[in-house]
Amino acid sequence: MSDDIQLQWRVTTMDCYPNFSGEKDYVFNVHWDCLTYYSGISGGPFYGRTFSVTAVPINTGSFTPYDKLEETQVLDWIWGVMGTGDKEKFEESAFQQIYSQIKPPVVQPTLPWQPDVFPIIAPTIVTQPVSGYSLMSGMNGNIFVQANGQPLNYTWHKDGIDITGYNFGNYIFNNIQPEQSGYYDVTIYNSMGSVLSSGCNIEVLLPYPPSIYEQPVNTSGYLNNPASFSVSISGYPIPTFQWRKDGENISGGTYQNYSFTITNESTGVYDVVVNNYLGEVISDSATVTLLPPLSPV
Repeated sequence: MSDDIQLQWRVTTMDCYPNFSGEKDYVFNVHWDCLTYYSGISGGPFYGRTFSVTAVPINTGSFTPYDKLEETQVLDWIWGVMGTGDKEKFEESAFQQIYSQIKPPVVQPTLPWQPDVFPIIAPTIVTQPVSGYSLMSGMNGNIFVQANGQPLNYTWHKDGIDITGYNFGNYIFNNIQPEQSGYYDVTIYNSMGSVLSSGCNIEVLLPYPPSIYEQPVNTSGYLNNPASFSVSISGYPIPTFQWRKDGENISGGTYQNYSFTITNESTGVYDVVVNNYLGEVISDSATVTLLPPLSPV
C-alpha cells in the first residue's frame, strides 16, 4: 500500500440494548468505515465503504459502561470478530475504493492529426435471398443477402416484424423450430438511404416415420423386354430404399429408388424396405414373372 495514502478506521454509530440485564446500553452492533488523507492531493478526507458487524464483546473481562468506551476498544472488538486476515482484506478493499476517488481522471484530448473520413455510399443489393426453402426441425440453416455500400446496417424482419439484435447480412438459424417458419426479408441502410430485399419463405418441417400408400403389384413381362414396378411413400426426412428379391438385398437397389426394373434373369418375389431415422416399413411382396418372347408372326 502506498506510503502517500494513510488509512484510518473509525466507528460511526453503535446499536445498543438499553438497560440490558440491568447494565446501561449494552453494545451489540457496530457501524464503521474507513477514511484517508492523500498527501499528493489537497482536501479530503476521502471515504471508503461503510461496514457493519455484530461485535458483542464476549469474554472480554468486566463490563465497560457505555460512556467509558473508547474507540480503540470498540475497533478491537471488530477485529476480534473479523480476524487479522479479514482486516488486511478490508484495508485493501478500502484502499482500492479510495484510490478510485483520488486518482487523476481519464481525459481524451483532440487528436493532433485529422482522422480519416471515408465516403458514405448508399446501399444496393447485389444478391437477393433465395426465394424459400424447407428445413427439418432441429437443423441449422441461413438466409444470405449481399450488398454494396458503406457503412452498411441490417435489420431483418420476420412476417414484417423487426428482429432486434442482429446486424449482419447472413441470418443464421441454429436448431430451428416450427415457430420460426415464416416470411423473412431485410432492410439494408445507412445515412444515405435504405433498400428492402426480396423475401424468403422458410418452412420448418417436423420429422415423421415412413409409410407406403401405394404398394408394388404383381407383374409380368417378356424376356428381352423387362418389367418394372414401383411404390409411393411418405416420410421426412426423405426415406432411403432397399429393394430385395426373395428376401435378399439387391445390389444397387438403394437410396431413393421409387421404382425398380426387372431384368430377364430376375423372375421372383420382390419387396422394398423403406427407412429413415424414425423407423422403417416393408412393402407388400410382388411376384414378377418373365414370359418367353413372342414368336415372330
